[in-house]
Amino acid sequence: MTTTFDTETVGEVSPAEPPKQRHILLATDGSRAAEKAGRFAARLACGIDARFTVAAVAVEHGDPITPWDMEPVEHAVPFREAEMWAHRLAERLRADGLDATEAVLVGHAAEALTAEAVRGGVDFIVIGQHGRSDAPPHATGSVAETLARTSPCPLLIVP
Repeated sequence: MTTTFDTETVGEVSPAEPPKQRHILLATDGSRAAEKAGRFAARLACGIDARFTVAAVAVEHGDPITPWDMEPVEHAVPFREAEMWAHRLAERLRADGLDATEAVLVGHAAEALTAEAVRGGVDFIVIGQHGRSDAPPHATGSVAETLARTSPCPLLIVP
C-alpha cells in the first residue's frame, strides 16, 4: 500500500483507486533560476502522473495593473517576451515526453500566479528562488517570498 500526502488528508490508497493526475504550475520569467526550476520539476514529474501549465507574467512598463495602483510597474515584461519564455520552457517539457501547456498571465506576478493556481485547480506551484532581479544568490526573490505567504496550494521554491 502507498501513503499519499495532500493538503487536506493523509491516508492509505486502495489498490483499486487510480492515481490522480497532478497539475503543476511552473512559473517562468526566462531567468536561469526559472530554467533550473523547470529541470527540477521535470525530474519530479517523472515519478508521478503530472501535467504542467507553464506560466509567465506580462506587464507593460508604466501601465498600472489595476485602477488603484498608484505607482507604475518597475520591471516591464512585454506580452511577446512572456509568451516566448512560457513557450520555450513548455517545449522543453514536451520534448521530454511531458504534458505541458502554456499560459501568459497579466498583472503582478505573485497575484497572477495565485489566481491561476485557484482557477486551474493546481496541486502545487514550482518557482525559482529568485528571477531576473539583481538579488544575491542566497536571497529569495519578492515573487517567491510573496507566494510563500499567499499560495493557495503547496509551493516548491527551487534554489
